[in-house]
Amino acid sequence: MVTKMTKSIWVGCIALAAFQFLTACSDESPFSKAEDDLDDIRDEANNDYDDKENERDKCRYGESSHSDEWCCDYYGYQCSYVSSSSGSRSSSSYRQSSSSKKTEYESENDYLTTSMTMNFTLTYYRQTVCSMEGKGSKACSYDDGDPRVSFDITFYQTDGDSTKYSTRDKLGEDWFYYDNIGEWDGTKSFTVKVPAFTETVRICPYVEDDDAFGFHDKMNSGYCYLTYYIGLLDSREINYQSDYENEYCKLEWEWYLY
Repeated sequence: MVTKMTKSIWVGCIALAAFQFLTACSDESPFSKAEDDLDDIRDEANNDYDDKENERDKCRYGESSHSDEWCCDYYGYQCSYVSSSSGSRSSSSYRQSSSSKKTEYESENDYLTTSMTMNFTLTYYRQTVCSMEGKGSKACSYDDGDPRVSFDITFYQTDGDSTKYSTRDKLGEDWFYYDNIGEWDGTKSFTVKVPAFTETVRICPYVEDDDAFGFHDKMNSGYCYLTYYIGLLDSREINYQSDYENEYCKLEWEWYLY
């Protein structure tokens, strides 16, 4: 009679022989296959990065198969709205916002090599319509607006990443808010960190007017303003910008890096 111990030995031998047979038939060990899988993952990640860099360059030089709006949203290139400046020192006045060619001012260090701080200051607001209440309003004073002004600032890095800062989220809706004001001239400032490798800055102003029912009526121009190659700016070099495209009001602001 075959004992239980003898059966166990036979089962173990058969299992060992089967494992050795399968291993011998395989082209590579389980460990080698795992290493190959890791290599495939690394290669795929590197290819994705290369594709991202290539697509960024295509957007930069107007060669992308994507739309201009897509390039603008993802990389800050080919935007239909360009930076305006009320002063000659704004770097945007030296740049082509949607050109497929580089300008003579470009250099290897047209992006920030280290993180910096942006000092941003709103300096001017003026109502430019007879009444913020609309065409049906009988009043015509040019000073019945209750404006709330805010800004969205996006920093585009050379690797295709972007960082967004919103005064509404960080400073609140009342950062700039006045009741029944037609013109304001002063300084309203804040600072924000600008990441290293930032090449382009996009600034989008927003204006809302509080009506009699407490609703925030949007009075935006729909324009955003870009400054390219900010690595070429000197420390504390002031950039003067404005939004004169808004039919309801005019805005002026300035910023510098340090």
